[in-house]
Amino acid sequence: MTPYYDDGNGIVIYHGDCRDILPSLPKVDLVLTDPPYLEEYKWAYSVVSEWSAKLLPEGGFCFAYASVEHLPDHISRMQSHLTFFWVFALLHAGGYPRVWYKNLMSGYKPILVFTNGRHNESPWVSTVHTDSMDKDFHKWGQGSGFSEKIIEMFTQQDGLILDPFMGSGTTLRAAKDLGRKAIGIEIEEKYCEITARRLAQEVLPL
Repeated sequence: MTPYYDDGNGIVIYHGDCRDILPSLPKVDLVLTDPPYLEEYKWAYSVVSEWSAKLLPEGGFCFAYASVEHLPDHISRMQSHLTFFWVFALLHAGGYPRVWYKNLMSGYKPILVFTNGRHNESPWVSTVHTDSMDKDFHKWGQGSGFSEKIIEMFTQQDGLILDPFMGSGTTLRAAKDLGRKAIGIEIEEKYCEITARRLAQEVLPL
């Protein structure tokens, strides 16, 4: 299987349907992903659950952004192969998206946290985080702050992170900045190219 992008230091992009690519991947240390939330993509959470169970070590963690609207379904699908750990809340900085048909202003996004079997010892971490949305690269883009915090706290140097719904590459960019390895999968080629350009930028020293 030929990567779309490989920086030679452990950051790899695959272009295609994750259901075709996941069976060929090695074991990973963390799954951190933001699947599409719309009704027709509910299946994505079943895929995340199944392959997290196959690729994570016993007790390894999976973080998946979710939709409040479909939260019961998302949790049910994730529980098909993984063990529930917690739901984190990501507060929206700089705006409250409208849920027009319910007259709501949504001020947060749930992030589902599951483990592959009984969880390993977790670092002390807050369940509430604040991050800005980043629409510069993708219309559903998230900021990098939460990804950076979770990668830093839940993996070691040279740890391998998987994002099977990569989008514009926020998880991969955060992994690279923190000296981790990462695999991203994206079905739309334009986002593979955007991510490759983001990754080509040098990591600035602290």
